[in-house]
Amino acid sequence: MLLSYSSIRSRPSGLKAIDTGMIGILGADKYLIAQNQGSTWLRTLSPSHIDFEIIKDWLALCREMHKDGCASKASSLVPFMKLIDCETGDIVPAANYSYVALSYVCGEDMKAFGNCASIPKDLPATIEDSIAVTRKLGFRYLWVDQFCIDQKYKEDVTAQLLQMDSIYRNSDLTIIAAAGRDVTYGLPGVGKRYRSKHDHSRIKNQSLVSSLSQPQSWINDCWWTTRAWTYQEGILSRRRLVFTDEQVYYECYGMFCCEAFDLPLRDMHIRSQQRLKADFCAGGNIGIFPRGVGRGPWEVLQRIEEYSCKSLTNPQDILNAVLGILRAFEEGPFKIRHCLGVPFLPQSSGKLRRPPERSKTTSWKPVLGLLMGLCWRGTLPSPRRLGFPSWSWTGWTAPVKWDVATMAILQTDPNIDIHFELNDGRIIDYDSFQDSYNDLNRSLALSNYIHISAWTSTIELLGYTSHDDKYFTAKIDLEDGCYSQDGSRLSDGSYLHWVFKPTTTRVLTPDLTCIAIHMGYHCPGKRHRLGYGLMVVADFGSGMERVAFDWVKQSNRKIFEADGAQYRRLGVYPAEAIRAKFKKSWRQIRLR
Repeated sequence: MLLSYSSIRSRPSGLKAIDTGMIGILGADKYLIAQNQGSTWLRTLSPSHIDFEIIKDWLALCREMHKDGCASKASSLVPFMKLIDCETGDIVPAANYSYVALSYVCGEDMKAFGNCASIPKDLPATIEDSIAVTRKLGFRYLWVDQFCIDQKYKEDVTAQLLQMDSIYRNSDLTIIAAAGRDVTYGLPGVGKRYRSKHDHSRIKNQSLVSSLSQPQSWINDCWWTTRAWTYQEGILSRRRLVFTDEQVYYECYGMFCCEAFDLPLRDMHIRSQQRLKADFCAGGNIGIFPRGVGRGPWEVLQRIEEYSCKSLTNPQDILNAVLGILRAFEEGPFKIRHCLGVPFLPQSSGKLRRPPERSKTTSWKPVLGLLMGLCWRGTLPSPRRLGFPSWSWTGWTAPVKWDVATMAILQTDPNIDIHFELNDGRIIDYDSFQDSYNDLNRSLALSNYIHISAWTSTIELLGYTSHDDKYFTAKIDLEDGCYSQDGSRLSDGSYLHWVFKPTTTRVLTPDLTCIAIHMGYHCPGKRHRLGYGLMVVADFGSGMERVAFDWVKQSNRKIFEADGAQYRRLGVYPAEAIRAKFKKSWRQIRLR
C-alpha cells in the first residue's frame, strides 16, 4: 500500500530539516521523494564511485564547529603503536601523526601480519579500499590491527589491548566496513565492489528519487553490528565513516549525515554549534552511537549489557574485546575500575540506611561498589566460558542484565567484605587491590578467586518449576520463633518457597550443597521493590561456583509451616514481612 508522508513528520529525523512530500510503502523505511527542478538537497548516487568532496566537507564542518566534543584529547602515544604509511606501504612507528583507524569484521580465515616491515602486494579488498579512502580524504596514515599489532609478542598485544580506547579515540576518523561479512568484501563504491542501484524514475515532468534505506536501520541489522570487537570500536571513535551497500553514513559527537541528502547542516545545529538540535537527534544520542562511552558512571552497566549480546569467534576474547570501553570509564571523569570485567560502581545518591543485621554503622566503603557490580543476572541459563570466573559475567555465554532502575536504592551490610586471591596464592584486601591495580592487570597476576564475607543461608533445591524449565524452586529455612503477618507464631522448621532463574545450564540436583549469599535488599515502601538479592553458589567438587543471582521479590511469597513430618502451606505473605527472618550465618566463601 502506497501512502503519502510529510518529511517534517517523518521518522528519519534528518528529513525534518526540509519540507516536502514523500511516497512510501506502509512499514518500509524507503521513500520516493519528488525532486523538483532546482532542488539540490537530494543526490542521486553512483553505484561505482563516491564523491569524496562531500565527505571532506563533513569533516571540515566538524573540525570548524565541534571544537569541544570532537577535538582530539590525545595525551601520549600508545606504546608499541604502528601505522601503515599509505603512500609507501611501509609499517612505521607511530609519531604525532594524524591517522585513520579501520573497524571491520575480520572473518575466520584472515591471518595476522604483525611484525611485517611493509604491507603485502595482495591485500584483502576491505584493507585495500581503506587505504584508498585514507588517501582520497587527504590522510597518509592508517591503523589496521592485523598489520599494526604484532601478535607474536604478548607485551605488544597487551599494551595495545589495554589502550584500545586511545587508539580509536585519538584517530581523526574511523572507517567502519559495515557491508559484507569478512575482510574480502571491500568498501562498496570504492574499489571493485559496486553499491546497490539508486532507484529513481520520471513521471511526465516530475522526477522521483528514492531516499534509500535509513542508515540507522541498515547498520543495526548488519553483520558488523553483531560482533563483539567492533562494538567498542564504534563507540570509542569520535568520527565514524560507515560504508554500507547503499551509501556512506557519517556520525561524530555533534552530527550525523548521509551521502544521499544535502541537508542544511549548519542551520540544524544549536546556537553553540557543538551538536544538532534535539529535533534532529535520536533520543539522547546524536544518531545511532552514544556520545562517548556514556554520560554517567552507571552507564558502564548498559555498555556491558549491550556488549554481552555480541558474538565472538574466539570465546577467550570476551574480556579483551571490551577492555577499551572499560578503560575509558576508568580513565575518564567517572573513574570506574573493574575486576575481571565486573565494575566497581559508585555510591548511589540515595542515603544508605541502617543494615538489618550485624552492624549499626551506615558508612559506605568502596568495596561495596564491587558487590553491586556482582548483582547481574543472565537472561537465559547458559554454559560456562572456560578460563573465566563464575562470579563475573565474562564466565558465561548468555547476555546479562542489571536491574539498573533499582540499584540506586539497594541497601547493603557495610560489614560485607571482598578479598582477592592472586595466582601465587596471596590474598589481598580492597585497598591493596586498588594500590596495585595497574600492575595486577598488566601482569595478569589476579586469579579467578574472590573471597566474600557476608551473611549466608543454606538452601535446599527442589527442582524445576512445573510450568517452565528456566526457573528453579528452592526452600529457604526461616528462623525458629518467627511470627506470621497475623501475629501467630510459626512452627519451628517453617520455610520460604523461592523461585529463581539459574545462571547455569548444569544439572542442579537436590543433593547439591547450595548457599545463598545475602548481597543486598530493598526497604519496604520503595518504588522499585525487589526485596532480597541472593547469589546462589554451589560446590561441584572443585570449589564454590555461582549458579544464580535473583531476588526474593516483595510481591507475595508462599510460606510453609512444619506439621509433624509434613509441611502445610500456611499462607501467602509479602516478602518484607519475612525479610530479616531467614535462618542465616556469617561465612567467608571462596568463589571461583
